[in-house]
Amino acid sequence: MNGLMKMYGNERVNDYFKNYAHAQIDVAYRIMEYLEPDEYFPPNDLSSSIMDKFLKRDVIGAVDGIINELCIDISSSSGSEALSREAVEFANEVLEDFFERKKDEKLSERERLLIRLGELDKELAE
Repeated sequence: MNGLMKMYGNERVNDYFKNYAHAQIDVAYRIMEYLEPDEYFPPNDLSSSIMDKFLKRDVIGAVDGIINELCIDISSSSGSEALSREAVEFANEVLEDFFERKKDEKLSERERLLIRLGELDKELAE
């Protein structure tokens, strides 16, 4: 979040652009709640249908669901399209990290189970 204000140093100043910036932050934050939730304060109101879409790699459907869930209404159709496009791009990046993390977790679990299986084999052989 550091430097966020500096990013808007050259943006136009009116309510439309302020609301658009808020919408960007809200959507990005919600995507992160689904794909990289805080381990100490996890969100408790996640939609299973949106998460299912992420798991099926239907990023466009998931992002549309998040935008609807947040009741975001951009008064410009080009602004709505730009917000959606940017959110899909961001979600794709975060989703790849999500799947990579899940794969690493499964590999670690597999390794632990193989070690435990070896221990059990030794105990049974005694």
